[in-house]
Amino acid sequence: MNESGLQNVDTVIVGQPEFLSALNANLKKFPLEDWKNYLIYHFTIGMAAYLDDATYQEMFSFYAQTIKGVKQPKPITMLTTICRTTNWLFLFAISFSLY
Repeated sequence: MNESGLQNVDTVIVGQPEFLSALNANLKKFPLEDWKNYLIYHFTIGMAAYLDDATYQEMFSFYAQTIKGVKQPKPITMLTTICRTTNWLFLFAISFSLY
């Protein structure tokens, strides 16, 4: 904790310790380079809807139509945009902090 700038911390409340146990096991199991690639891949897929129309259509065509059988995309609302952007910015920050 001291390395992260937190001092005099005597208690940490963890809501789902099994998640952290599994995450810890996977962090040890897979090399750092794999984690970087995983995060960058998912960041790119997650941001496809906000890139140019051709990239979005390619992503929708494969992931939604081909894999899931969805006929047409749902409209993107402002709330969806805010939530997705926040999530992907977090992953983006993590992925590049690993370099």
